Amino acid sequence: MSEELKNITNNIMEQIDKGKIKMKPKIYFIIGSIITFFGLISSMIVSVFLIGLIRFSIRSNGRMAQYRFDQILSNFPWWTTIFAIISLIIGIWLIRKYDFSYKKKNVTIILGFILAIIITGYTIDAIGLNDTLLHRGPMQGMMQNYFKGNKIQVQDEYMMNK
Repeated sequence: MSEELKNITNNIMEQIDKGKIKMKPKIYFIIGSIITFFGLISSMIVSVFLIGLIRFSIRSNGRMAQYRFDQILSNFPWWTTIFAIISLIIGIWLIRKYDFSYKKKNVTIILGFILAIIITGYTIDAIGLNDTLLHRGPMQGMMQNYFKGNKIQVQDEYMMNK
């Protein structure tokens, strides 16, 4: 070992012995890693689903696409955007603490996540997974109610304009 590395090691061990530095238990890092992993995966899944849902909603309505898009924007829970930005900042901060990302720039990591989410959302919509979920699957009830409710609202506005 080089002399500089020995000095650093001795200095750290000396501070640990004096009680100036306390080591955290291994379980602390294991639980933190698991929570970070599940948080990252779940936020990516939700983001991909929302991108696919927006594309599906716009694509499936033809002439009413602009109306649907305006309705999505007006009913969108904007607090989730703030929460997503804060979560992204915290996630990047946590990732920077691990040694696999210290050589990468924050902008590169952020753009990589965002690009992966957008590409995956478009891909899921392109392969027809949203259509499958509309007709069969766990989203059938929610999607059917969404479209039925909007048709009634559109018909009411149409009747009022006549």
